[in-house]
Amino acid sequence: MIFGGWGNGWGGNGNINADLQRGFDQAALTNGLTNVQTQLCNGFAGVTNAVQNGFAQAEISANARQMADMNQNFALQTGVGDLKYAVATEACADRNAIAMALQQVLTQSNNNTQRLLDTMCQDKIDAKNETISMLRQQLQMAELAASQAAQTSTILNACGCNSCGCGN
Repeated sequence: MIFGGWGNGWGGNGNINADLQRGFDQAALTNGLTNVQTQLCNGFAGVTNAVQNGFAQAEISANARQMADMNQNFALQTGVGDLKYAVATEACADRNAIAMALQQVLTQSNNNTQRLLDTMCQDKIDAKNETISMLRQQLQMAELAASQAAQTSTILNACGCNSCGCGN
């Protein structure tokens, strides 16, 4: 049974070697097909991995470009912000300088106006003082004339002649 099968006896018809050989051939063929299948799967896995790695690299590259664009945009925004700050600072400094210059002009104008007003007032005061001085002199002259007239009248009246040719 082991060597010849059922009814073949011990020697049989010699088919056992061929059957064994066929079994080995089928096993080798199956192993070969399995190896081809494994190689195909490994090959497709390699292609899949390469494609996935390619897409991953493309995604990484796209992300890097996007980050570079974002950094450039941020740099531009920062530059614009710095420019706005500089313009605002300069505008504020300009306004402050203009305000200070205007304040100086107004102060100088007020000082000049006050000087003119003081000069005009001093001229009026001087004219008033001159008028007062002239009026005092006139008053003094009038008082002197009145005093001399009174003295002359007194002298004339004392002698009795009223002409003072004084022959009495």
